[in-house]
Amino acid sequence: MRRGSDLSRVYRGVHLKDLILLHTALPDWVDDVYVNFRKMVQLSMIFNELMHLQNATLPIEPNMDLVNTVRVRLSVCLSVCCTFSRFLAHPL
Repeated sequence: MRRGSDLSRVYRGVHLKDLILLHTALPDWVDDVYVNFRKMVQLSMIFNELMHLQNATLPIEPNMDLVNTVRVRLSVCLSVCCTFSRFLAHPL
């Protein structure tokens, strides 16, 4: 698994959301006769960005000190919340 793959998944998800929105918002045909070229151009732009993203490597290095700090903070918060919820569930 190459670096930055989680972030590229987010970008791909945004582009896929754009594809779905574009497909549902704009009709394929205008007046049931003409191809909707505006939609086709927007689709080609999104596909072009997806192809560039697929071949690109993101220049992001994770800050492991920050990641570990956030993990510890989250685990502390979760343990405090669990302890507090147990206390509320079984009052004296």
